[in-house]
Amino acid sequence: KIYSQELFEEDGICFTTHLLAGNVAQCAICLIIVAVFTQFYQHELFQEGLKYLDKLTQGSQRWRLVFSLFVGVISAEVTIVIMAANYIPSTVRTMLQYRSGRHESLHSEKFLKLRFAVEQSTLIFGSIFWGSLFTSLGIGFFFMLLLGFFLWPDFAQVTVDIFANIIGIAVTILLKWLFLIGFRKTYQKAYYRRCVGLSNFVGVVLESWNLGLTSSYMMIRSFKLLIAAVLYIGRVDIPFLSEEACFLGPFELDAYPLMFRKDLLAHEAHKHPYLERIGVMYMMKLRYQNFGNYAGTCWRMLFVYALLPWMRKYRNNEDNLGMSDFKFAANRMWTGRMPRQSAFSEKSDRLTSFQESHARKESDDSITTLKMQNDMLKTENEFLRSLLFQSRTGKEMCRSCPPRKPSKSFPGDHNASTNTL
Repeated sequence: KIYSQELFEEDGICFTTHLLAGNVAQCAICLIIVAVFTQFYQHELFQEGLKYLDKLTQGSQRWRLVFSLFVGVISAEVTIVIMAANYIPSTVRTMLQYRSGRHESLHSEKFLKLRFAVEQSTLIFGSIFWGSLFTSLGIGFFFMLLLGFFLWPDFAQVTVDIFANIIGIAVTILLKWLFLIGFRKTYQKAYYRRCVGLSNFVGVVLESWNLGLTSSYMMIRSFKLLIAAVLYIGRVDIPFLSEEACFLGPFELDAYPLMFRKDLLAHEAHKHPYLERIGVMYMMKLRYQNFGNYAGTCWRMLFVYALLPWMRKYRNNEDNLGMSDFKFAANRMWTGRMPRQSAFSEKSDRLTSFQESHARKESDDSITTLKMQNDMLKTENEFLRSLLFQSRTGKEMCRSCPPRKPSKSFPGDHNASTNTL
């Protein structure tokens, strides 16, 4: 959609300058890492260090160090490419979620934080650049040290012991997993137990076993969270923690995703498709004075009444809007001045108790009016069906439109209704 411009023309999504500049900076980081590694590898001191390493050990051991360096650089490059490729889809998804209501906006108290200090969006470009650099370097050094530890001959016995323990734990967990699959199918059904005694015995055995294993599970969990935290240093578009976990009392732990959303919403407030269309309408009105005149409004109403009659219930009455208080120009166009009478007071935007009761009463009256109009429309429909049946002849036509007695008499005289039709 980006290359075909459907994303901009049909969906109306525009990317911010901070996002595009951040993507260009990430591409520049890829080239910088390759250039720095090439200069470091070709430097005289590094080559002399490799020769000195060959003298200390029997045989050539430089391939272990060089291979670890290459793996670290490749992992850093892959990390930065993945981060750069995810920024634009994440931005589009966030915009569409705000438009569809997945993310609350104006009706949420949390949205007020996004409307405050919009100038913090100037931190996004530097955050993307340095965050991506730190993430790629961290991942590169991690894989380089890990592979170098496993390949170095002095740590060969330790490596064998580590892999032996990992294989033993994996086989034990696999056997437990197979046993639990058969046990669930035979003695359990969702939340219910078919054999209570055996289920309780197995539960005690698992509790005792997991009491010792959960220590290693927590170490693995800590390791995974640390790796994920390093990966998310350069991702300022989405929160690493949940929105509730980003706050530690009054302190905000990770404010950069909120800054990124502030930048998106600031551009969305100017580039939203609805705002662009209403802006085009205003400009057309300034350019052509007859654009959107009173006659066009009447034609639109006729079109709705003729082809979309069910939309009449969504139209507000003039009494509810207070059309007599609106200020129109000479060509019956509304100039934009709202009526003086408002449900909200001038000093405060909160409703008083009297205004709340008055607004509630008006809403109840409007609901009653809509119900009466709906009943009248049903009665009118039944009356028209009966007239249509009387005017038609033939058995087939009678079968296609059988008569139905109206539940209520049509209001008004019969002759007057016929003349109206």
